[in-house]
Amino acid sequence: MLLEVSGITKKYSRGNTEFNAVDNASFAVSGGDFTVINGQSGSGKSTLLAIAAGLLNPDSGTVVFDGEDLGKLGDTQLSALRNEKIGFIPQGHCLLDNFTVFDNVCLPFKLLKRSGDPGELAAKLLEQVGVTQLSKQFPPELSGGEIRRAAIARGLINSPKLLIADEPTGDLDPDNAANIMRLFREIAESGTAVLVVTHEREKPAGTSSRLIMNNGVLFPEAA
Repeated sequence: MLLEVSGITKKYSRGNTEFNAVDNASFAVSGGDFTVINGQSGSGKSTLLAIAAGLLNPDSGTVVFDGEDLGKLGDTQLSALRNEKIGFIPQGHCLLDNFTVFDNVCLPFKLLKRSGDPGELAAKLLEQVGVTQLSKQFPPELSGGEIRRAAIARGLINSPKLLIADEPTGDLDPDNAANIMRLFREIAESGTAVLVVTHEREKPAGTSSRLIMNNGVLFPEAA
C-alpha cells in the first residue's frame, strides 16, 4: 500500500463541547487507485485529507505513506516528503498573488534541488487544465475556477506518487469539472494514486472506490 490511514481521530472543541471532526477513520490507497471521499460540508473530509498529507497531526492513529510513519517525521522531513511525493490541491485561493500563473506552477519544482527545467512540463500541464492563455497573468486577475485549475497544474508539476485534491471542481462549470475528473482518471491510470474529496453525489467514471464520510465517521459506499 502506498498510503495507510489507521484509526485516525481528531478532536476539536466548540464552546464547552468537544467533538470528533474525524472519528477512528481508516482507509488505504495503492498506486494507480482513484479514490473518492464523498460527504456533506462539515463532515470532516478536509480535516482527514490534511492529516493524510501530513499537514495536521491526529490525536490518535497513524498515517504511513510510502513506508514512512508521518507521525515520526519532523517538519523539515515532512515538507521535503510532501514536495517530492505528494501533490496537494487545497480548497480556496492557494496561489501566490505576486507570481504569474506560470511561475506559481513551477514553484514546487524549484523548492528542492532538481535537475532539469520545469518550464516545458508546466506549459503542458496548463494546457491540460485549459488555462494556457493565462500563463502570464497574476492570480488576482483570474476567476475562482481559473485559480483552481492552475492549482491543479501546480499540484502535478513534481509527478507525485500521490495526488490529493480537496473539492477540486467546486468552482468549475460542468464541462471543466468533467475535464478535470477525466485528467485525474488518466493520472491514476499512469500509476499515480489519486485521492479526491467532494460533496458531489455523482460517482466519477473510473473511480476505484468511494468512501462516505458523515459526522467524522468514514465508511465504504454501500454495494
